[in-house]
Amino acid sequence: MNKKILHTCIDLLSRREHSRKELKQKLLLREHDIDEINPVLDFVISEDYLNETRFADYVFRSRVGKGLSLIHI
Repeated sequence: MNKKILHTCIDLLSRREHSRKELKQKLLLREHDIDEINPVLDFVISEDYLNETRFADYVFRSRVGKGLSLIHI
């Protein structure tokens, strides 16, 4: 497992929740190899650093906080 990619993932996740897709895109923009990204993403999911349910809750709370109605969310 590539430690540089792992540290980047943890750094990004320490700032806010991300989806797997979003985190993958950010790592690709940093020109990491896709074959090295996927095992790291699998690891952060297995360790519950990355959690899609928490991400969905984060998106919901942030949009409610902006005053959007349930219809818009």
